[in-house]
Amino acid sequence: MDFGKIFGKALRYPFRLEFYLIFFIFNLAVTIPVMFIFPYSVSADISVAQLREMLIFMIPLWLISFLVGIFLAAFFLDSANRYFPRSGYGKIKDSFNTAKKRYLPLLGTKILFFIVLGLVMIVFGGAFLLPLLCLPFHPLMLIPALILGATAVIIAAFLLFLSPVACVLDKLGPVDSLKRSFNLVRVNKINTFGFLVILLILAILISLIGSLPSIIYSLVTRNLVYGLTVENFLFTIIQLLFGSYVGMISISSQANFYQSLKKDTKGFSRAVKKRKTKKKRRKKKR
Repeated sequence: MDFGKIFGKALRYPFRLEFYLIFFIFNLAVTIPVMFIFPYSVSADISVAQLREMLIFMIPLWLISFLVGIFLAAFFLDSANRYFPRSGYGKIKDSFNTAKKRYLPLLGTKILFFIVLGLVMIVFGGAFLLPLLCLPFHPLMLIPALILGATAVIIAAFLLFLSPVACVLDKLGPVDSLKRSFNLVRVNKINTFGFLVILLILAILISLIGSLPSIIYSLVTRNLVYGLTVENFLFTIIQLLFGSYVGMISISSQANFYQSLKKDTKGFSRAVKKRKTKKKRRKKKR
């Protein structure tokens, strides 16, 4: 697996200004409204009424950002897929049209992904609790169940994290997207783990650079930066500039990694062969 090529392309991908601006403006539109209610969230004496106002404001914002984010994910996955093999971004119009066509399948894939994770949590966490139902209940009994359930969720998310990429790039439905991700990752666990570790390290380092001005300012002035202040606004913009870069690297590297796995005969070909073999066996049984 050529991680140098995967991440080298991903690091260069955000340098197309119009694509970067689309990502940055979306992050800005989501973040700025939050700044208006952030002072409440850091207040020690927040009231129930203030908490209710925050929820009324934030829930629609989260929903809108999720729905718009689905479209942008499809847009940037398609754009990154065009960039990876040829170093050409393609036209915005082409990626926009792809995002429109793949929006509903990708939305379904995301929803199914979270449903599967929820079921995994219930099944594995509940499996631990079932034998204990005959015993007197104690809150501490929930801790091992939560640990087991959370571990199972992490493993499931690891195996299925390429589902959105498969949905957009290979034009698959929600169920087939999850299957494709599972098959590819299952036979490439070490490469996938290495990819995620490198991506996490890059994200942390770049985000830390973006946070340095705010950290240095807080240390020098001995004041936390929050609320509707000029300083907070400027530092938020700086963090968003770096955060948008990280987001585009994440999407681009996933598209690059997915295509690399497909080219790997031990990955994609093996997974497809297994799938075809199972279908043939089922037909013979019928």
